[in-house]
Amino acid sequence: MGDTYYLWFHGANRGKKMELIARDNRATFEMDTNHTLIMYDDRMSCTMGYASVIGHGLIEIVPKEEKIHGLKVLLSHFHEDDFPINEKLLAATTVFRLRVIDMTGKRRDNVHPGEKSRVHGRYGN
Repeated sequence: MGDTYYLWFHGANRGKKMELIARDNRATFEMDTNHTLIMYDDRMSCTMGYASVIGHGLIEIVPKEEKIHGLKVLLSHFHEDDFPINEKLLAATTVFRLRVIDMTGKRRDNVHPGEKSRVHGRYGN
């Protein structure tokens, strides 16, 4: 793989998630997209097309001095880059990231050549 990839998260300082991470910081992740329902009327069946990635990693608690950076990474997916962060809330927030150790991807359209099928759009994008 060569590069280091991170998945960023945030949460409360206490709770079940934090207890589990403290006991064992290993994690598995999965993400999928491009869901397409494919109908085969002649054989009365259906299937899904999709693209997915699955992998393993280690969860790292982000040090206090990197919390704002981590929150900005998260917020950049939903807000402008200069979204103001209320620093009063930093003490009550844990920022953590999953450092990806390995991952693999898969893409399937599940359309069988020679069979009549109907494709029903994309779901979950």
